[in-house]
Amino acid sequence: MGWKDQMDGALANWMDLSDGDPAFNSIKKNLFELREDCKDELTVLITGEFNAGKSTFINALLGEKVLSSNVTPETAMITKLTYGVQKKITAHYKDTTKKVFEEKWLEQLTAERDGEFKEIRKQLSYVEIQLPIELLKSIAIVDTPGLNAKDEFDHTATTEEFMGRADQVLFLFHAMNVGTATEIKWLKKYNGLGLKPFGIINRIDELDDEEDELDDLIEFNIPRFGPLLQKLIGVSAKEALDSKLSKNDSMFEWSNWRAIDKLIEEFKNQPERKKEMTFRRVSFMLRQLDGELLEKKKALPLFKLKEYSSSESSLKVEFEELESVKEKVEETRVTYKSAVDNWNFILHDTIESVETIEKFLGKFTIHSRNVKAKTSSQNSPSRLWEETRELQFNPYMIARGKNQDEIAELINMEEELKESWELIRASKSIFKLKKIEYHRERLDAYHKERDRLAKKQHELDTQKKLIEKRIKLIVNEVKSVAKEDVSKYSISEKKSTDGFNQKLDTVKQRLTNLSNHELAETGLFLNWLNSFKVSVAVPLLETSFGPENALVYEEVRYLLRNIAGLAKDIPSETFLSQFKFFKGIKKETARDYLLANPPLKMSQLFAYKTYKSLPGVINQGLTKEITAFKKKRAKWIGAGTAAALFVSAAIVVDLFDLKFTKDAFEEAEAVASTGTIEESGDAEGEQEQVQTEQQKNISDDDIWDFFRELYGDRYGYGYEDPDYLSAFFTMDGWNQFIPYLNDITGKERTGLEIIKIENLYGRGMQVSVIETFRRGYSKEFQTKYRLVFSDDGNLQITSFGYEISGGEGVEVADGEIENFLSLFRQSYMQALNTGNSTLIDDFFLEKNQEYSELRDNISSISGKGYTFNEEEFAVLSITKDEANKYTVSTREKFSFIDDYQNTTKYDRLKDYILIVDSLGGFTIDDIIIKETSKQIVAQPTVQLVSVEEVSDYIKRYYVDFVEAFNGNGFPTVQGYYDPEGPAYSSIASYLELVIRENMWMENLEFTIESITQSGDNHYLINVYLVDEYHYQDGTGDRKRVDAEFKVRISDLGEMMISDNPSINIIEKTEF
Repeated sequence: MGWKDQMDGALANWMDLSDGDPAFNSIKKNLFELREDCKDELTVLITGEFNAGKSTFINALLGEKVLSSNVTPETAMITKLTYGVQKKITAHYKDTTKKVFEEKWLEQLTAERDGEFKEIRKQLSYVEIQLPIELLKSIAIVDTPGLNAKDEFDHTATTEEFMGRADQVLFLFHAMNVGTATEIKWLKKYNGLGLKPFGIINRIDELDDEEDELDDLIEFNIPRFGPLLQKLIGVSAKEALDSKLSKNDSMFEWSNWRAIDKLIEEFKNQPERKKEMTFRRVSFMLRQLDGELLEKKKALPLFKLKEYSSSESSLKVEFEELESVKEKVEETRVTYKSAVDNWNFILHDTIESVETIEKFLGKFTIHSRNVKAKTSSQNSPSRLWEETRELQFNPYMIARGKNQDEIAELINMEEELKESWELIRASKSIFKLKKIEYHRERLDAYHKERDRLAKKQHELDTQKKLIEKRIKLIVNEVKSVAKEDVSKYSISEKKSTDGFNQKLDTVKQRLTNLSNHELAETGLFLNWLNSFKVSVAVPLLETSFGPENALVYEEVRYLLRNIAGLAKDIPSETFLSQFKFFKGIKKETARDYLLANPPLKMSQLFAYKTYKSLPGVINQGLTKEITAFKKKRAKWIGAGTAAALFVSAAIVVDLFDLKFTKDAFEEAEAVASTGTIEESGDAEGEQEQVQTEQQKNISDDDIWDFFRELYGDRYGYGYEDPDYLSAFFTMDGWNQFIPYLNDITGKERTGLEIIKIENLYGRGMQVSVIETFRRGYSKEFQTKYRLVFSDDGNLQITSFGYEISGGEGVEVADGEIENFLSLFRQSYMQALNTGNSTLIDDFFLEKNQEYSELRDNISSISGKGYTFNEEEFAVLSITKDEANKYTVSTREKFSFIDDYQNTTKYDRLKDYILIVDSLGGFTIDDIIIKETSKQIVAQPTVQLVSVEEVSDYIKRYYVDFVEAFNGNGFPTVQGYYDPEGPAYSSIASYLELVIRENMWMENLEFTIESITQSGDNHYLINVYLVDEYHYQDGTGDRKRVDAEFKVRISDLGEMMISDNPSINIIEKTEF
């Protein structure tokens, strides 16, 4: 590679380094020009005052008329003549662009002319003319405007801009006016640039005696110019050009042009001249650069830099140590992340069937064994599932299957009842009433079975919820094991992070003196010097050698050494890079890699092949149908033949022998069919006669059959059906019977004795009865029924009366009642907590409905880990209802703690119905809950996490929030927000907006000022922030903010931001 190629590369690199710095603009312009000139051969500049004959001289050199030589200052532009295969005109603009013009525009470009080219010339640097002339292969010729032209054009400025680009200068004098003051001034300028021109006295043909006068003229002027010129030659360019054009040898000799030809040959034989002049121009630019760089260095914090330069080696050691600690942080972080990922591989499994549960637990068992995770043998998830499956899930599925089969049977029963009812309604049989009664029995059985199945369904739903809760407990136990396993990796990662942060603090304390701006400026300065050294200085040094007397090369080497020395007393670029890197490092934040929550699809887990819903209540309007039927039967009256009988002896019947079956209905229907039916009269007298005749035909067995039908086995313990009973009464009779019905409801009939039957002769019969009931104690009633025949021929009760037999009962004190109930409450609480229902047996004389419900409740919660605590029990009032029966109003407060340690407080108002036996002992007949209020007690969770964990959490959050803001979006921070909280949706919308608007932010400062508890389940974190925001329109602002975050702690110790942060902007600075 020749020196020109090396020089061109070095100058190009220098130009690149100068880009963007206004201080280097002038240097950059000179660099561009030098690159252009290096491409040419030796550049010979022709200069002189106006009328010295420069254009004619150049034409003579070329041997043809190329340039105009009018008597006006024609040349208005630097014109450079170079070699080209074809003639070509190129305009070089001051902004370094080029444009090719046609030859016809040459005069307009180079000569003083008005018109459109006048403005173009103001933008030009020079015009280049390429010519296919042999001489131009060796030298480039530059024609300059006259130095002393007195007109509107500033020709001297044009020449001065180009003069430093010449390798040789030919200075032309007019033979009649040699050595003017202007010429002397310009010669000194050239000498100042290291250019000593060759003096050419032109136009010697105008001297009187050419030869003698020329010699005298030269001899006279040599001392005048002294060292300003290398040589002084006299020529006639006009005669030389004419002789070349006319081939006149004599004229050529007279022109003395051989001296010029000899000079040009000498130029051709000086190959080092181009290189020497190029390096001279380089030295000028290096000197200028050295001055600019020195000013830049003075602007640096030299005192601080010197201090760090002396401690560079020790700081490097600390940098290396910090990097080592950072690597350890990354190692522990990778290990921690890997542990969480491995657990999440299990926890991501969807639980939707027994198979998926067992697959999930199988993977858990293998992985926990591989990582040696701590699990309790008794409470391991697999063991818990086995117990749940065998003791709860499988029995539940069997019971639900049975329940579904029973519901299917009930659905069939429903369909049969509906079909049967349609047949009964269509029947016109006189025995329709009996069929309706039988249908009522079946309908009652249907509703009783439906009630039982509904209760069973409720029990199954309760069991299902318990199983779901149990499965969630198992899953949480798996997650708890996983959480404990990864905690050791989390602790290790946090420990290494803290170690890094402490080391970083130590290092940063030594880096505080130098600001980021100073550091950046110093780094840029050193980087520029190093780049200059590698890409510019080295190529220049490799070519900066020439003849021993060419001091310009030594000057270039000196200037390059001087520039390189500017880096003295400044730390190395590598050190500054490390300095900047470590100064900009932010503290590490311990990660909190989240364990997944296994998706639970309970609906699929409990899915049933074909689920049957419980059929509805059947309301067929039986009473209405009975009433309608009776009205129809009123048209017929049956007459009998038997005589009336009076009963004087007592008929005692044991209720337990009363059985009323379908066969009995059929028999009664058959007997009734033997009678006759006639139309009845509607007059009152006739009606009384009818009553009398009917009474004559009725026997004591008929009276008893009526009471059998009225009560019978359907009037057993706990069963009273007003719809059924009311059909046997007239309106007045029913209203009189209702108080008695209310009194005996819920009691067991133990005896019924018909005392007397009286014939009222046309007004029916009156039947006196003693009825005995028992529920904890015996109670006897004396009742009287008045019976008449209705229009349809059936007996009906038109009036009723009763009174209580017996005394006042056993007297007891209020304190005894209070002690009894207090003892019951203690026993009941103990039974609930132990699952032993026998503890309450002694408080109930008979195993009635209340006892059964309490016993079932105790059994249903046995072994589930529930806890009941009595907090307050008070007797509010005691009311004696009747002999041996009391109503006691109480207030009971107790707390219930479930297996998740959730506490619910209950406050209840109750009525206890107590029965006193003959010895003054108490039993509970009924328990009525009148009012219940409950309050779920929120469990404190703030103690599940430390203040340090909260601090780390909010720091991690804000680091991730900045990433989310800068393009990663809401999924980056989704796990930090409470899905049920208001902040969840609002922050998602906000991040979507900022990403759509191409906003960008940078956190400059994050300081936690305080962390305080807010209630039992929240922390409030006050943070001081300094953030910069950048907007897509190029604007931005810096905000100083006080922010308050509210973090909720879940029952499992998970932290979640629950509310939108409270923001107070302290200061906002726009930029």
